[in-house]
Amino acid sequence: MLVPTPSPVLPVHRFWNIANGEYAPGERLPTYNELSALYDVSVTTVQRAVIVLQTRGLVVGLQGRGLWVAEKPPT
Repeated sequence: MLVPTPSPVLPVHRFWNIANGEYAPGERLPTYNELSALYDVSVTTVQRAVIVLQTRGLVVGLQGRGLWVAEKPPT
């Protein structure tokens, strides 16, 4: 029996508050572990969602410094 895997897009909708202004441009986001607990998803799911958000230009990851909301989101 095939078990459907969760879509990586689902967490993006949960994190959409980044684009809606909950986090200001340039603001540091919670850690992967904190986001995992906040949204009740696995850290792997958070990582996949962050990749999507980075691809869309909404967040910037700085190695060793964390995740930040992009200063100028794409239009």
